[in-house]
Amino acid sequence: MIKAIVTLAFACLLLEADAFGPPRAARWRMTLGEAPTVRHDFQIVAGPQSIRFGLDKSSFHEVAGALNQVLLDFRAMKEAAVKGERHHASVMTLTTTVADPLGDVSVQLECNPNGYADQFSAKVFAVVSSGHLRTASEVPLIQLVESMKLFKAAHKDDL
Repeated sequence: MIKAIVTLAFACLLLEADAFGPPRAARWRMTLGEAPTVRHDFQIVAGPQSIRFGLDKSSFHEVAGALNQVLLDFRAMKEAAVKGERHHASVMTLTTTVADPLGDVSVQLECNPNGYADQFSAKVFAVVSSGHLRTASEVPLIQLVESMKLFKAAHKDDL
């Protein structure tokens, strides 16, 4: 009985191959190609409101690199102040686009370290837009850094 079912299924598979090209499994293999970009929800919390969007590997590394540079600028400013010198840090301006099947998401972050005493009081101006929708908020730098650390810990296998 089982042999008859397997033979019938194989015959149907051959029939499908003859009538419509390669069998369904072969068509799946041909269309898979590269693995799709893995995106995970990232949330920016700014007081009572929050902004959530998908973040992929390359965008994560862009944002993390920009935030690290701001933190290094704060460190350099502090070291210069101890020596009695003045260090002028560059303004962080980052724009990255995350591809999404429902529409690309653009993330813009801006922070001027020169306007704050230290990294604990610094704010990052964040703008997230998709299509005609655009939202903006000021986020404490340290809170954004912590969110990135939590995101990295939760998705370390994909980053």
